[in-house]
Amino acid sequence: MALKRVFAGFYTRYDGKPIFVVRVLKDIDTGESIVVCKDASFAKEDNEHYYLIRYASFCEQVEVDGVLRDKYVRQTQREIDEGTVREVYEYGFSESKSKPFTYVDDEYAERAIRCSRTYYEYAKDICENYRMDLRRYKLIRERKQYIGISNREAYQAMCEDLAFAQQSLKTVLNDYANLFRKRFSEGLSIRKAADAMQQNRGVVERRQAALYRAFAQLLQTQNSSQRRAKMHRLDPIERLPDGSLFRLTPGQLRSVRGLTKRCCNFSGGECLLLDGVCPQHISRSLLCRWFRRAVLPQQPKREQSIRSPKKLRRCAVCGRGILTRSGRAKYCRDCAKEVHRQQKAKSARKRRSGVDNSGSKSP
Repeated sequence: MALKRVFAGFYTRYDGKPIFVVRVLKDIDTGESIVVCKDASFAKEDNEHYYLIRYASFCEQVEVDGVLRDKYVRQTQREIDEGTVREVYEYGFSESKSKPFTYVDDEYAERAIRCSRTYYEYAKDICENYRMDLRRYKLIRERKQYIGISNREAYQAMCEDLAFAQQSLKTVLNDYANLFRKRFSEGLSIRKAADAMQQNRGVVERRQAALYRAFAQLLQTQNSSQRRAKMHRLDPIERLPDGSLFRLTPGQLRSVRGLTKRCCNFSGGECLLLDGVCPQHISRSLLCRWFRRAVLPQQPKREQSIRSPKKLRRCAVCGRGILTRSGRAKYCRDCAKEVHRQQKAKSARKRRSGVDNSGSKSP
């Protein structure tokens, strides 16, 4: 694995000790890169000494409180002052120049987030890229720019995956924590991880596959919970003035059943969100909020025909729309009760007065 670039400037060690990197030199015999640095604290004692550290050791990661961190982190917000440049120059080093931050490793190439076809592949992708994503996250926070990802949405998705993986390993997947640390946090191969855990290689491979399956199940459960929460925030389904759902004609029913197959939650007649039969696919009414808000608007004409049925009339009293099942309906449900009550009262008054419909008294 290629190492990151090291530039002159201020760095902070994992334990908080500040240092100043002067430059990177080559060993004349071995060709190994060596970092020349000095103490950058404000202490005056022993601050004039220079130190050497192997390039590979400078770029490696150390485990702090169970989390891998870079041993030295560059302090980009701290500029190189003239006093430091003058002091370094007096000891025979040339003036330090700040260079742009670049990477030469394919490890930091563009990464596609959440593009897996199955939850098993999704879980495997998170595990295998955990170490790289964790380093990328720290570098993005350090450099204040996106590295390996293109936009804020991908960065947020990466952070959510990292946080979910860490939380799962502390709780549900705690039995696989040691395996995960050896394989994906430290980046050991299966053979080296088996040696470190003193287990057979086949056992490690089977436990790794079990880890993928358990993690995939957690991801699926989390995704379903998020979808349910999102669906609960949707507006309620529209209803007719009498409170009933919009009924579908035979032609509309065929069209709606074809549209349900375009829904992201539809799979072979079942709803992935409800973990059962898709209710909209078998219903003759418009009842699914997700289908109504996300799928039906793809066909505006069909949506308009369903929301404005031909049998929809206006109430003769209040003017509200009513869906009639015959040509005799004139009132909505509420107004019909009041009109019928008034008609019965009028009929009763006529009977009491002894006057028939023609206006003459009955014998």
